[in-house]
Amino acid sequence: AALTGLERRLARRLLLRLVTPERTRRILTRGELCEGLPGEARGILERLSAARLVVARQTTGDGEGEGDGETRGDDEVTVELVHESLIANWARLRRWLEEGREELRFLAEAGQAAKLWEDRGARPEEAWGGDALAEAERHLRGVASEDVPPRVERFLAAGRARQAELDARRRRRRRWGLGLAVGIPLAVAVAASTVALLIAKEQRATERQRLRAEAQRAAVQRESARAALGRGDVLEARARLRASLAT
Repeated sequence: AALTGLERRLARRLLLRLVTPERTRRILTRGELCEGLPGEARGILERLSAARLVVARQTTGDGEGEGDGETRGDDEVTVELVHESLIANWARLRRWLEEGREELRFLAEAGQAAKLWEDRGARPEEAWGGDALAEAERHLRGVASEDVPPRVERFLAAGRARQAELDARRRRRRRWGLGLAVGIPLAVAVAASTVALLIAKEQRATERQRLRAEAQRAAVQRESARAALGRGDVLEARARLRASLAT
């Protein structure tokens, strides 16, 4: 009740991160808990700790145990709710959990997938794509951008980039397929036209050869007729002349 509106919203984000979708306590390092939140979140965390709503524990060194962890690094201090009874019995937290149920489930699933993705080398081809990415984008519309951990945002950004690349490839394949669908019939038509032209050219050449041969035969017949006439063989000359005219 002593928190301002902004401080209360930050407290809500911190507390929701400390609860799993199964309504159990989640243990996070201080760095993981405050990741992506404004700097004021650390002050709110200290106030929650002072009020004994959350407990911070040192995870390394000789002084392992409960403490405020102010002198420890973010990865050396874990934070959790002081007791699971808060989840069931604190009305305000229970209401926040009901309001953010889908948000919690999505962020928990995406967070696990993003962590596994980073542990495996953050390969773009292993990021979410297709239906999984579309479903994640649908959930993101109901989540404030500052509530999405940077690791999850990197994971989803890699999925978007990968999906955009796949979509671009599919568009290129469709254009290539359309080009083939148009180009192959066009190529066949051009080839057919070329063949028809070649055939016509060959036919004209054959016809010219035939006409030349006939002209040569007619010339031979006329020469034969002239020779027969010179010998005085009128009948032979007449027959050769008729043959040349027939040709």
